[in-house]
Amino acid sequence: MWLTPRMSRLQAVLPEMTIGLDFDYNLERDRTHKADIWLTYEQPTQADLIASKLATIYFAVYASQSYTQRHGIPSTMDSLKNHRFVEHISPSVRSELLDVLIGTERPQGFIAMRTNSSLSQLWSVTGGGIGALPTFVSEITSAAALVPLELRIRRELRLGYRSKAKPSPAILAAVKWVR
Repeated sequence: MWLTPRMSRLQAVLPEMTIGLDFDYNLERDRTHKADIWLTYEQPTQADLIASKLATIYFAVYASQSYTQRHGIPSTMDSLKNHRFVEHISPSVRSELLDVLIGTERPQGFIAMRTNSSLSQLWSVTGGGIGALPTFVSEITSAAALVPLELRIRRELRLGYRSKAKPSPAILAAVKWVR
């Protein structure tokens, strides 16, 4: 979500390159032959990869003002069960965390929407329910407001690329730009 709006800046650095931006949540898939560089929440295990920590992404609970005006603001994790939740199915905020946070017994209709897209989750949270979003959404939009629950999920974001690609000026420029 934070990278896509900035892609025009990378194109300015590499004007002759075609940039492909694929979102793939299959962590088992070997991307080393499809992608030159990639971002992942998991530590790559292949020996021929160069990987480094890029950032720490924090997640918190967000909802729109229109949603909280209609349904109120949850004051505890347990009271979250009385709300509509937008579930993001991805490696960033794993769905099974909900089981840990609020248990497996949930009222019918608790899940308002399931999506694997951060952007559709952001837009659904702007009126359709409550969801866990990266805290940088506060810098992108004022439509989703932080819900004051004691939930802070932390994920390490890593940058990876093949060691044999290191001599490539385009790869080095892209890696430098992402960092």
